[in-house]
Amino acid sequence: MDFQRLLIEWPAAIPKSGTALTSFGDAIPFSDFALNGELVLFCRSTPDAQGTLREIVHARDINAIKFHEAIPMARFLSMGFQKPEESIASSFS
Repeated sequence: MDFQRLLIEWPAAIPKSGTALTSFGDAIPFSDFALNGELVLFCRSTPDAQGTLREIVHARDINAIKFHEAIPMARFLSMGFQKPEESIASSFS
């Protein structure tokens, strides 16, 4: 799954906040986001050092999303994540 699809299918059970890490080396803390095709508008609750409150990036430039809240793992299953079976997990140890 790519980040564009993950953002499009973002479940209501997970807050739309965190920090997006980009291929430019930027860390964008966000309190909400909106989509327009392959573009993502991140909304900050406080401005950055340049006074920026909104930032638009291409979805392909998102490398990671960090979550600031302790979200139960079960909620991520609705995003398509799966827990490995015990037998598969034990083969990696």
